[in-house]
Amino acid sequence: VAAIENGSKQILGLCEERISTHSTVVIPWTQVSSPAVITSSILSVQVHIHRFLKVEHSRGGKFEPSTMEVFVTNCPAAELASLFVERKWCASMRRSMRNLLEFGTSSVLD
Repeated sequence: VAAIENGSKQILGLCEERISTHSTVVIPWTQVSSPAVITSSILSVQVHIHRFLKVEHSRGGKFEPSTMEVFVTNCPAAELASLFVERKWCASMRRSMRNLLEFGTSSVLD
């Protein structure tokens, strides 16, 4: 388990959603997939991030889309899943309202 935890920290440490090496990772609701209740106290959530990958024969690298599964443990999983679904819906509704006010339509593509 320690190796998995260390590996996930390395992945998140090199993702584009992190502002700096000392900041937390902020993933927009649009990049969060629907949660899945594993047990009454374990929730699985897939998030879409942009991982930094080194380019061979180069000093640099680039960010590539990647999906990461995050497990939330010791939580009321069903209630937390419901909260995730609600937050995603609210984020979508806010975007639609913003588009309606700005462009006069709620169907503007992001």
